[in-house]
Amino acid sequence: MVNAKHGVFVYNLHCFYCGRALELYGECSELEAVVFSQLVRKGDTVWEVGANIGVLAVPLAKMVGSEGNFIAFEPQPEVFNNLAANLALNGFGWARAFPYALGEKTEILELPKISYGCSGNFGGISLVNSPGGGARVECRTGDDMARIIPAPDFVKIDVEGMECDALRGMAGVLKSKKPVLYVENDRLEKSQELIELLWSYGYRCWWHSVPYFNKGNYFGCEENLYPNQVAVNMICVHSDNQRIQLGEQPISDSTKHPFVKR
Repeated sequence: MVNAKHGVFVYNLHCFYCGRALELYGECSELEAVVFSQLVRKGDTVWEVGANIGVLAVPLAKMVGSEGNFIAFEPQPEVFNNLAANLALNGFGWARAFPYALGEKTEILELPKISYGCSGNFGGISLVNSPGGGARVECRTGDDMARIIPAPDFVKIDVEGMECDALRGMAGVLKSKKPVLYVENDRLEKSQELIELLWSYGYRCWWHSVPYFNKGNYFGCEENLYPNQVAVNMICVHSDNQRIQLGEQPISDSTKHPFVKR
């Protein structure tokens, strides 16, 4: 257990990314949390799709406060238990967590076999073309979930290659509620499809790339566990949304990606 910047966390000692970051820095993905604080308002409803152990769920739940709703989705059973514990430890009565993947259709998916007792990046486990052998998990659609929980004002999506599936499964929500989106886009082979799908829903997209290591981290640790590693995401705002104005020009070429130098 660690008393970190945004609250109290329990974590798997073998998790090389979230666990080690909390241990050394007292934070994880903090440069993303800074951006969320500019996009999320108190009283909002936030969905986090692919919430891992809650390193961003906890600050997001704080941002919306008891006037809002925070809803997390995490399909890995062991990781989900860790997520639920972290939300409970921090006393967020307005937060809920569901042990589901969100995709294009309702189905049962099978995780690969995962050794949680060995060092690994458990947030990097993908259900896309999974070899199976692990836990069977339920996949639902965002549109189905929106019938039983509040529809979102803001959605963070980090689902290891299933981003397009998750978006298609919440197409109704995107068209009716038009939430602000923060979507991971670090897979070159899927980037063009993802950008063009978001355009088809009326969204403008901006690249947001930040290093994993924050020099000004909470514990003041100077050791960089993740040299030259960056998180590549997009901030996506519906064209009807006039509240959020980003200074830079949005993405205009779906074939370009920050990982590819031209």
